This record gives sequence, C-alpha cells and structure tokens, in this order.
Amino acid sequence: MWPKNFRLVSVSVLSWCFLLTGAQSGTTTTISVRPSKPIEGGDVSLIPASIPASTVSCRWFRGGDALANTILVYYISSPPTQRPGANYTGRETIDSNCSLHITNLAGNYSGTYLFLLDSTVETLKGEVELLVSEPVSGVSITSTPSEILEGDVTTLTCSAAKGSEVSFFWFKGDRILESDDRVSLSNDSRVLTFNTTLRQDLGVYTCLVNNSLSSSKDSQTLEVFYGPDDIHLNSHLVEVTMGLCSHLNLSCIANSNPPAQFQWFFNYTDMNVTESTYSIGPVTWEDAGNYTCQASNKRTNKTGSATITIKLQKDLLERLGLGPGAIAGIVIVSLALGLGLVGGLLYFFLRIRPQRKKPTSDPIQSGPPAYENVSRPGQRNIGENLGSPSDSSSHTYESLQKRTLDVYEEIKHLK
Repeated sequence: MWPKNFRLVSVSVLSWCFLLTGAQSGTTTTISVRPSKPIEGGDVSLIPASIPASTVSCRWFRGGDALANTILVYYISSPPTQRPGANYTGRETIDSNCSLHITNLAGNYSGTYLFLLDSTVETLKGEVELLVSEPVSGVSITSTPSEILEGDVTTLTCSAAKGSEVSFFWFKGDRILESDDRVSLSNDSRVLTFNTTLRQDLGVYTCLVNNSLSSSKDSQTLEVFYGPDDIHLNSHLVEVTMGLCSHLNLSCIANSNPPAQFQWFFNYTDMNVTESTYSIGPVTWEDAGNYTCQASNKRTNKTGSATITIKLQKDLLERLGLGPGAIAGIVIVSLALGLGLVGGLLYFFLRIRPQRKKPTSDPIQSGPPAYENVSRPGQRNIGENLGSPSDSSSHTYESLQKRTLDVYEEIKHLK
C-alpha cells in the first residue's frame, strides 16, 4: 500500500493535470450566490449545483483560473485537507460540498469566481460574478475650467470613492436638473455640461449618489465671472441742467462679477477718483462739461463707460438771447452804476446839506439881515442851482434808469 503522503501528492498531480488539460473540456455546472445581494461587511456562500461521489478535489479562483488567482484547494481525503493559494485572505473556507464561504466581505471582493472540480470520472467547472454592495461614500465634484467666464463651456463631474450599483442625480437648489438645449447630462448622469455658461447659472449645485444601501452627496458653488455691462449714471441720465451754486451727486452703476472698479474723468481728464460716486458742487461756470465713469473687471479683462453732460441753467438775460460775454458786461456796468449812485447820494448829503446860522452880536435883532438875499462874491444859491434834496434824488434815479436801459440796448446789439 502506498504511503499517505505519496497518495496526496498523486492526487495533487492528478488534479493539476485535469486543470491544465481537461478543464477546458469539462462539464459546466451552475453556481448560486447566497444571499443574492451580499453587502460589505456581510457573509456570502458560492454553492455548486451538484457534487459527484467520485470527487477527488475542488478549487476556487478569484479573477481567472491562473495559478496566481487560486484562493483555496480542497482535497477530499481522510481527513479532508485545505490548501491556500495566492488569493487567499483568511476569510475563505471550503466545505465538503465544495461550496466557498467568505466572511466579512469587502468591496474589493467583487469580481469573477471560477470553480473547478476533479473526479475520477470527469471534470466540472463553473463561473459566477460576485457583486458586493457597498454603501456610498466619498462623493465629490470637480469643475472644468477652474475659473469660469460667461460664455465658456463648463463641466461638472461627480464621482464616488465607494459604492456599488449607484445612481447619480443633479440639483440646483431644490430643483432637479435634466438635459435641455444648453445643459446636458452624460456618462450615466455623472457629468453635467453647460454648453454655454451664462451668469444665471451661478449658484450651488449638488450631486446625489445612492444605491440600495445608502446615499451621499456633495455640493459646489459655480462662480461665473461676467461684465461690466449696463453701465449707467443716475438712472440712465445722459444730461443734467443745474443752477449756479447747486449740488449734484453722481452714482455709477455696472453689472459685474466680481464688482467693477471705477475711474472718473472730467472732459476726458483723469480725476484720480476711484469710488462709485462723485459729488459736484457748489457749481461754478468751470464745472460745466462731460463727466465719464469708466468701469473695469480684472477677471474678464473687460472695460466699459458711461458719460453725463452737465449744463448750467440759463438766467433771465440768457433767455433773452445774450451770451456769457454780454452777461459779464451787464454785471460790470450794473456794479459801476450802483457805485456811482451811492457815491452821488453820499456827496449830496455831505456837501449840500443846509448850513447852521451863526448867532449875531445883537441878541435883540429879530428880523432878517439886510444882506440876506444878496449873494456874496463866489457863492452859489442852493435853491437856484440844485433845488431841493428830494428833487435831486428823483433826477439822479431817472438818469440812472435811463442809462441802464441804454446799456441794455447796447448789449443786445453785441450778440
């Protein structure tokens, strides 16, 4: 009788011969999976349909029938013997029915399992696909390009580090997204593409990934850079008429992300003002002209501007058709006439006022002196030459009024 060790070696050699030659022509058997949907951390059994009584050995492979993929070899002997292969992890066992049992399943245990049975009569083979269901985890979103300009093609890609038989869903806020003329979903909804990105696409996007075990999600804010555009001043005004000494606050508005930077110009000369507002006043003649607000965006490298024209309100003389030169002449003449009138009145009251009578040496004399109406040499009679003070004032006013009208008529002819 052959020694025991020799018998084991003989069976092993015989089994490998069947593996290398007869496996390709052996009888196919079915393999069942219990439970049908194993989960990560759970247990599973791979069970051949039938085992002949003449079985010598059976072996299991993960990922193909190459020797490097061997999990376990089971020898039906007394006692039965199991020998581990290169793919053995310590969680696998084979029972007397050649069923493979795996405990504490991990996600990487998913794959193709091959079964080979050697008997003295035939070789059986079977194959089954094992899918270990994993809870979803590690969901993340990446965007391309990283900095998005209005008008670009933008792609958001969702991925999950773990999870089997997963489904992908996209949301913007609480609204689920579907493909349309401008937005498309591809690769089983993993990829969300904006064929033309618009400023209204700015917002928070969420990718939800789920399977029969769990769900997980990730969110990302889509930042779209645009503008500046729709640049305007004070409710789209392009011209304002102001009065002298009045005030005006100019406000520059532009649609831009990020917010625009501003620069002000007066008659196209840089005023070194970088605020969005600019104040004018109290207004003088030199403040009339064009005020320009220039808005720029460093992210989009775009620039735009808006201009407002400030005009001064016309006074009464301008409405009569007189220009600024004529107005200045009127102001000068009016000042001169006013000063002349004041000087004349002052001279009258100081120079022509009545003289106080000197007391006579004879206190008893009460009648007028004999020379009362006789003029002394070199002396003019007040009533004779100038009349009364009121008459003089009236005469001076009438003369001034006439002169003013004459000057006004002369100025009108200057136009």
